[in-house]
Amino acid sequence: CVAFSDGAMLQNVLRRESFDLLVLDWNVPGLEGVELLTWLRTWHADRVPALMLSSRTWE
Repeated sequence: CVAFSDGAMLQNVLRRESFDLLVLDWNVPGLEGVELLTWLRTWHADRVPALMLSSRTWE
């Protein structure tokens, strides 16, 4: 298990490494989880499963 506190840092690592599963938070600094997932699905051939989590409330 590897934790990243910044979405842009994770994006840089994903350019070089692969993971078996991503657990993404919607609200992270640098690059939000949904933006990272969009980039991953568009530009990355590896179709790693992703789970989106959030403490965001919808009002």
